[in-house]
Amino acid sequence: MQNFSKDNLTFYTLIIIFLIGSYFVINIFSYFDITNFCYISTERDIVRGNEKTIKQALKYLKKNKKDDYKMVCKYVETISEKYCIVADWHLGESLLREGCKLPGCYIKGSKTIYLKPSEETGENIIKKRAGDIIKYSNFSKEFWN
Repeated sequence: MQNFSKDNLTFYTLIIIFLIGSYFVINIFSYFDITNFCYISTERDIVRGNEKTIKQALKYLKKNKKDDYKMVCKYVETISEKYCIVADWHLGESLLREGCKLPGCYIKGSKTIYLKPSEETGENIIKKRAGDIIKYSNFSKEFWN
């Protein structure tokens, strides 16, 4: 068995600090759950959005709806706070407005969910977002199975 020198200990300490720091930096810009190997990129609307509620909704699912959480982790790569565009804007303004009324959407063939931007905070919006995430994740699951 090799004896650990002070240099080895310093080296391993730096690696551990680097890994822990990387984990926290990744979680600033996305959702990363190392215990379940779940990585979901989150994109927020800087003006009208609240990315924190998306991450809290994912944590809520992890704690309260484990099967749904596993499904979300498997079939979703990105959750983006953007209004849904239900049709090409050239086709008419009324269709574009319909997309703004939707709570979110899933683009068939992707692993991306769009949620309507919201500045709201609190348990109600977290539960609503969790429900929307499950709903649109099921569409992704249907496509990929």
